[in-house]
Amino acid sequence: MGYRNALPFEEAELRVWLESEYNVVVEQLTVQSGYMGTVVFVDTSTERYVLKCVPNAEGLRERLLAQTVLLDHLKVEGVPVATCVIARNQNLIFVVDDNLLFMSTFLVGDGFVPQFRPQITAAGRTLGRLHRVALNWQNMGDTIPSLGWSGWVSQLKFEWGILASSCVEGRALVNCLEGALEQWVVPRETERSIVIHNDFRAQNLVFKDHVVSGVFDFDAVCLAPRIFDVAYSLIFFQAVVADHPFDESEMCDFYRAYQQEFPIELDAQSDLSAWLGLALLRGLTLWGRIAYVDCVNLKPKVWIARYLPLLERIDQIATKLQSTSAG
Repeated sequence: MGYRNALPFEEAELRVWLESEYNVVVEQLTVQSGYMGTVVFVDTSTERYVLKCVPNAEGLRERLLAQTVLLDHLKVEGVPVATCVIARNQNLIFVVDDNLLFMSTFLVGDGFVPQFRPQITAAGRTLGRLHRVALNWQNMGDTIPSLGWSGWVSQLKFEWGILASSCVEGRALVNCLEGALEQWVVPRETERSIVIHNDFRAQNLVFKDHVVSGVFDFDAVCLAPRIFDVAYSLIFFQAVVADHPFDESEMCDFYRAYQQEFPIELDAQSDLSAWLGLALLRGLTLWGRIAYVDCVNLKPKVWIARYLPLLERIDQIATKLQSTSAG
């Protein structure tokens, strides 16, 4: 059991390919496979790069190309992001067999330390800054998905159908999630959609001197209400790097820092319970798929058990966050 190495090359072949396409002489390759693809840290005598290999899908190459333009824009505006490395032939993304390969610069920094408040507030400010910069960025065209409440709910119900038929545990999880969804009123979505990161978590950040020095993994960007991005971060920010979610005071620190950088309108905040609930359902559904459908990692079973109790506290959490913001 484990994540599949998606690379279409053996290591020796990959070294030759990198030298041919990117004119780099590799000293060391470090391969890490995950649920969404394979990452290779490419070390030369002077630089480190990150090569990503993901399964190709309809429209994915076009979305990734649009993403590179977005990253260039964010970097110009001072958001610390990695940028795509241009190959010898000016190519940015390669199609090899059924995979897409692209290389980016490496972001230097330290990982997140759970319960360390300066990093939590720095992350909240950075997400606010990212959203503020992305507010008027509309150059993605039709290359990335546009999702609102109904779009996410449709995705969840599709996944629940697969999960429910996988095993007894999967069916039990779906029953719980379906029941939870019914408690929230559909938000009015008063703010217009913007480009959001869609996976702004500690795993995708690095820090230096209590400041965020790098934000990466923009592969899931979409057009959506930014309050969903905030809600997902509040619930899942330290998922995987810690064995439990933020406590309420940590959520308040993150949310207060975000609000200081780019306040959410009061009308949108009134629907915070619904967005927090939707974010929780989305993450639990993904973990259910990994554990019960694809069966590539059993750790999500533990994570599900740790995060499920949040379903009963969503309204309480939203009220606390709103009062913190008002104060």
